[in-house]
Amino acid sequence: MKNRRNPDWPRPSLADRPGRIGFVVTLLFLGFVFLVCSAIAAFALDFSKPVLTLEGTPMTVCLERPAPTPEAPRPQCARSVPLTVGRVIATVLLSPSDEKAPDVVEVARRGDLARKIYQGTEPVELAAEDIAYVKRHLAKLGPLLASQVLPLLDPGHAVNGVKTETVP
Repeated sequence: MKNRRNPDWPRPSLADRPGRIGFVVTLLFLGFVFLVCSAIAAFALDFSKPVLTLEGTPMTVCLERPAPTPEAPRPQCARSVPLTVGRVIATVLLSPSDEKAPDVVEVARRGDLARKIYQGTEPVELAAEDIAYVKRHLAKLGPLLASQVLPLLDPGHAVNGVKTETVP
């Protein structure tokens, strides 16, 4: 490139500019990485939220109940814990499959996912594919539980055109 102002001098092609080729290739690669990462995005969900009764009080699960006696045929619970969204989802995932011969890989996946959700005391990162998998199994829940779990998994969920509230 002796004289840039000379119109007769041929301009170098893109192939003659290795610095620009590298820049273009890098931009294309970063764009591809961004698309792949956004496709397998993970969402942090808080499964420690309590499940509420129709009155708005937290539901509890009895972990320890004394043996019945003639004086107390149905004794009060000795130790209970709040029922959380994580416990509900783990119970659904650990329940027996409706299939007659379930795939062992599918059963193991359900167990791993249930353990990950149940043990999560902080927000748990779930891939979009795992959230969709859990949503497919929510039909086993009753309407009271499903109406509180579904908005957590899918915040944009609407029932009959009315957006549902998330669990407080």
